[in-house]
Amino acid sequence: SDNPGRDRQRMTEYERAATAFVEAGGAIPLPADAPANLVQTRWLLEELRVSLFAQRLGTAEPVSIQRIAKALKGA
Repeated sequence: SDNPGRDRQRMTEYERAATAFVEAGGAIPLPADAPANLVQTRWLLEELRVSLFAQRLGTAEPVSIQRIAKALKGA
């Protein structure tokens, strides 16, 4: 609430990643038989949300839009 412009920018970044996930066939919740790259990406999205909005919590692994794009490609 102290910097709404920054928060909106971060939300836009998250929304771009979430849209890419959906366009790749992802859904929340994921079906039990979802491909491994979508399962990984789903959790990367959660990590991205933490890294953008709750930095003090920290993330289990480094996360970025680039890492999410790479995971979606199955690399």
